Amino acid sequence: MKIKQHLERAPRVAIPGEIYNRLIVLREDPPANGRRRVRAQCICGKETVVSVSALRSGHTQSCGCLAAETAAMNGRAGTIHGMGNHPLSYVYCGMISRCENPSNLTYGFYGGRGIYVCEEWKADRAAFFDWAIQSGYRKGLQLDRIDNSGPYSPKNCRWVTSKENNANKRTNRIIEAFGERKCLAQWADDPRCSITPAIIAQRVDKLGWDAERAISTPKVMGHPASARVPKNAHEPD
Repeated sequence: MKIKQHLERAPRVAIPGEIYNRLIVLREDPPANGRRRVRAQCICGKETVVSVSALRSGHTQSCGCLAAETAAMNGRAGTIHGMGNHPLSYVYCGMISRCENPSNLTYGFYGGRGIYVCEEWKADRAAFFDWAIQSGYRKGLQLDRIDNSGPYSPKNCRWVTSKENNANKRTNRIIEAFGERKCLAQWADDPRCSITPAIIAQRVDKLGWDAERAISTPKVMGHPASARVPKNAHEPD
C-alpha cells in the first residue's frame, strides 16, 4: 500500500516529443535537489534543462528567449498599454517569431511556406491588442487562422478553444502527394479526392496506405476507410 501511495504522488514524467509552450522534450536528465528534470529544445533552437514540475505548471515556458523577445518587441522592459506581461504579448511575439525567425522550429510551417503577419499588426502591436479584445479574446483562448494558407490578419484570424484548435491542426496537417504539399483540408477539396480529411488521416496512420492512394481512392458505403481496390493490391486480411 505504501508503494502504491508513493507512485500515485510521483509526478508524471514528461515524455520525449511532448510540447510545453515553446519547449519540446528531448529526454530525461539526471535529477537535481530531488527534482526530476528533462532536457528540452526551445523553438529558437537552444537546448535547456528544466524541472518537470516547472515545465508542466507553465512556470518555465522557454529557454529565456520569450521574455527577451517580449522586451524587444516592446522596445523596453516596460509595457504597452500596460500589457507587457499580458498573455497577448506572448501570443503576439510567438506569431511574429513563427513567421519571421528562421531559427524557430516551426518556421517551416509558417514563414517558410509564405505565411506572414499583416502590415497593420506587424507595424503596430497596439492594433493587434485592440483587435484581440474587440474580437472576443479571453484567457485560455488560442489564436487561429481561418484559412490555413492565409496570413495573420483581422479578416483571417479568430479565437478558439484548445480543443477546437487541436481539431483544426488535425485537418491542417501537411501531407505530401503527387509532388505537392497540402494540408488534409486542402487535399479533401482537391478534385482527385472524394473523401473527408479524417478518412485520409485514418488510411495513412492506421491502415498504412501511401498518401496518393489514400487521397485518390473512393470510399465504400458503410466502410468509409476501406476502398474499391483490385484483389491483387495486397490488402491486409
